Amino acid sequence: MTIEFIIACNTTTESNIRQILTELLTGILVDKQNDFNAGILADMVRIRHQRPVTGGQHDAGATGNPTLIGFAVELPDDTRDAEDVISDFANALPGTPPISHVVKFEDPLLEAYLAERSREIFALEMKLRRVLSFVYLNAYQLEDPFNLLREEITQPTRPPRVSDMQEVTENQFFHLLFSQYISLNQRRQPNLQDLLSTLHSSTNYDRFRARMARPLPVEDVGDSSFLASLKEILEPIESMRNCVAHNRRPSSRIIDNYHNVLNQVDSKLNEYLARWETQE
Repeated sequence: MTIEFIIACNTTTESNIRQILTELLTGILVDKQNDFNAGILADMVRIRHQRPVTGGQHDAGATGNPTLIGFAVELPDDTRDAEDVISDFANALPGTPPISHVVKFEDPLLEAYLAERSREIFALEMKLRRVLSFVYLNAYQLEDPFNLLREEITQPTRPPRVSDMQEVTENQFFHLLFSQYISLNQRRQPNLQDLLSTLHSSTNYDRFRARMARPLPVEDVGDSSFLASLKEILEPIESMRNCVAHNRRPSSRIIDNYHNVLNQVDSKLNEYLARWETQE
């Protein structure tokens, strides 16, 4: 497995950055009870790029030349506690002279972790969209099914065309940001176009008046309560989803919060769907 880094350091003619990195990595591998021969250890660190930092206060001085160095660590697949090895190595770099800064990039272990979270969140979000479709298709009695957010404050950032949704058999919920789910069932003030559209689709005046007077887009007590309950439990899922979407390592706080609510959200969705379950 190959992990890529960039470090900032002050180099001199005597500096052997590759040796410094190799010795640091070797010490950590030994601490984790990895036993590799000297030849394998010598090839684990590969310097890929080097760029002098010039200009302004970064001119060369007595302490060396400011330099950016890109390097890769190539660990054998059978490395024991590989994740801890990489974590300890990355954390130790900024405190190892002459290194002052480090950024970690490609990391197969992180990629595998995020891929697993992606599968979990895909399944959860699809189930959530399924539940929301049950809620809103019922609320509007199947009228204009590609415009289920017509009364909502929450709207897609880039509203999809009906023809595009029809082509891929989706609806507006596929075009909301994850953070927008918790803001559903808040009615916006109707404008003239809303009034005309509602009047046109209403079969009589009493129906028109009732539709304009209702305070929430979803009035069903059970459905409305379900939507309100989402506000408390979806935020940790969104935080993890953002890490997956942007290829970032989640903090321990994000990981803990995510695992604390994942089953809770899934259970709540299953409980809702169970209300309408049929027996074959």
